[in-house]
Amino acid sequence: MNTILKFIALAFVASTVCGSRCLADDEQFKKTGREVYDKHSDSVLFVTFTVKINMQLSGQGHQAHEQSLESLGTVIREDGLILIPNSSIDIAGQIRAQLQQSAPPDLKFDITTTAKNIKVILPDGSEVKADLVLQDADLDLAFIMPEPPGDGEEPVSWKPVTLAKDAPRQRVLDDIFILGRLDRNVNRMANIRVGRIESAIRRPRLIYRTNVPALGVPSFNTDGEMTGVFVRQTTGPGAGQFIIRPPKDVIKIVEQINEKAEDNGEGEAEEEGEVEESKE
Repeated sequence: MNTILKFIALAFVASTVCGSRCLADDEQFKKTGREVYDKHSDSVLFVTFTVKINMQLSGQGHQAHEQSLESLGTVIREDGLILIPNSSIDIAGQIRAQLQQSAPPDLKFDITTTAKNIKVILPDGSEVKADLVLQDADLDLAFIMPEPPGDGEEPVSWKPVTLAKDAPRQRVLDDIFILGRLDRNVNRMANIRVGRIESAIRRPRLIYRTNVPALGVPSFNTDGEMTGVFVRQTTGPGAGQFIIRPPKDVIKIVEQINEKAEDNGEGEAEEEGEVEESKE
């Protein structure tokens, strides 16, 4: 009897200690999630645009129409550079896939899409015109640059996330925070969800799959560090699946944008020099 009582007492103490520890961990988890939400919710914005779809179908001639679309994106620089999934703005691939599944095998077609009227919707509902500056179909990354403010307009204070080449790696079953926004029916309010890493695919590039679908939004670990952005897998058997792409892949493409801007700046400087010389 004494042995049984001792066992019950030990079990009670163990459960009490574990319960207290789990409760403490849970409170810290919530605290970190709220900090991520408070600090970075304005980093996730809607981008709206019009896509012109050109279709050339054998035996049916040329067809063209326009479609208004929108995508969530993540602000990644203080000048307002925004990352969105390329598959959200270049929908030609999705249309091709649909035609290949439903169209006759002998149907030949060519599809191209062009985006225009791009606008970024700020948290207060105001809009900023923007341009598509670079696309990478393989990584499913596209980059939107807001236009600078016009005369008399206040500059926007953008709230970028922090991209780090040495961002911590995630492990299977790690919990993550996923920022986002609700639809326009509820005023596009910011929201946060909790997800979990289900697999880490290491070749040809490291990507993660999770139990929560998302697109264009960032993920954070339980220390509040950004660990990637949600896009679609574009190749292999998992093509079309939602994945997290680590920051280092994004940084490599952003460096191309920086190089392009520097080249354009040098070209403009040379042109200005030529103008000045001609004036002399």
